[in-house]
Amino acid sequence: MSKEQKEPRKVLFATPSMDGRVDGRFSISLGWSMLLCAQNEIALFPLQRNYDSTLLRARNDLFRDMLEGGFNDIILMDSDQEWDPKWIIELLKYPVDFVGAPVCKKSDEVIDFNVKATDPVIDMETGLVEVDSIGTGMLRMSRKAVQDIWDISQPYKNGPSSSRAMCFPFINDEGELVSEDNVLSIKWKSLGNSVYVAPHMDVIHVGVKTWRRSFREVLRTRMEAIHGKKKPDVAWDSIHAGA
Repeated sequence: MSKEQKEPRKVLFATPSMDGRVDGRFSISLGWSMLLCAQNEIALFPLQRNYDSTLLRARNDLFRDMLEGGFNDIILMDSDQEWDPKWIIELLKYPVDFVGAPVCKKSDEVIDFNVKATDPVIDMETGLVEVDSIGTGMLRMSRKAVQDIWDISQPYKNGPSSSRAMCFPFINDEGELVSEDNVLSIKWKSLGNSVYVAPHMDVIHVGVKTWRRSFREVLRTRMEAIHGKKKPDVAWDSIHAGA
């Protein structure tokens, strides 16, 4: 490689799969994502941790793989989703260390997402929204974020191998069960950092049917309830810009 050539950004595309399978929509999205990344000098390396009935253990192992493999970033993606390939480029371009897409729950009755936001704050420069936590359905973390959380996470042994409890559920002071994927956000924020969601990325969640909801509409309702309909002065349809 000549001095003029720059090494591509090395990104681990990490997926835990209990049964070793991914949805067909996932495969198509991944294929186009890899092509688009190659065109943008990003080396996207897909890696699945398969046949582990304990998904949190698989996720922990994927973080270890990321650090040991010398990757610049990790993108966690669940195996039952479809996405717009350009979102992968956008997630990697945002000037933050911890950002994800809102994944809607598989429900016809309840509109809900894997995002907790008691008082969401919109960054008008990036279009991102600062939230309390976001799950690992579609989450990009920089190497710094992974390393910092790894360093404060408890080590454990698993047969001949070892890892750290990056993702591990716990009961908080209010007696509520906190799921393992939200723990990443809590740990990252405990270090004085921010968690962001890209509100325009309406991921398609696949099951016996597909679910897709508008997170921006839910966000609009939430912020109007907090601040009133006139505040903040936001052009809602403009909250979509990529980096």
